Amino acid sequence: MTKVFVIFSFINDELHLLTREGKLGHELVYEYELDSTPMSKRKSLSAFYAVVDDYTVAHYNFSPILSVDKFVENQGALVCEALGELWPLFKKSCYKLPSVFLKSTFNFDQATFYGGSFNPWHEGHDECLRRSKGENIIIVPDRNPWKEEQGHACYFESLKELLNRFKDTDYNIFPGFYGLEHANPTVSWIDRTVFKEKSLLMGDDNFCHIFKWKDSSSLFGMINSIEVLFRSHDLEEIQRVKSQILKVKDNLTIDLLGSHPYMDLSSTKVRESKK
Repeated sequence: MTKVFVIFSFINDELHLLTREGKLGHELVYEYELDSTPMSKRKSLSAFYAVVDDYTVAHYNFSPILSVDKFVENQGALVCEALGELWPLFKKSCYKLPSVFLKSTFNFDQATFYGGSFNPWHEGHDECLRRSKGENIIIVPDRNPWKEEQGHACYFESLKELLNRFKDTDYNIFPGFYGLEHANPTVSWIDRTVFKEKSLLMGDDNFCHIFKWKDSSSLFGMINSIEVLFRSHDLEEIQRVKSQILKVKDNLTIDLLGSHPYMDLSSTKVRESKK
């Protein structure tokens, strides 16, 4: 199985990545011997990442990470996962990431996680952020296991679109789950995060199906609150699910963020309109 390496270096305090530029996009180093850390399992390759002080590979050069637009094949997903390894989600990282990932308001006291496939992002997603009471919101792009959606040509290219969209805001973006090839239920990772208090931000479609989430009862015990923006479900159904959740954990705060002008929007509709 092919070995592919995501090799970072901090040059003058700026994050760089070792690549070579081809006709179809940037390519990562492959089939090389390097002291590195393995990443998640992939169908067609073995992926590793490393942070080095200095390293030379013939025909490859270090480029500032944000100067790269896209990668060949599925390599953009590998870069997203490797960036997540540098992000202080599960441990307080010693690496200084570009400010488009981590904003000055980032802290370890409380975090509100806003996850989704966001394929594509639209005004309904923006409204969810605007209505949230969270002061340390972390956008978590991910694949949705309940939706059959087309993948991204390059996950890093899609990530950069989000980074550019929110570069002048206080919203943080965690890239580490973007383009994973395995299921990634919230219950499998949120309890391992380093924050003292943890909240989820979501639309009512996810909220009303939350008991379908893996081990949802355990998940409720791992978080302090849920914020829910209305979209496609009526208030009676939302209140019913809220009551069911509170029977599992009666001190869980559930904030209903109300209706808004973009309730008819969905990523599916946006994609269909572009065909």
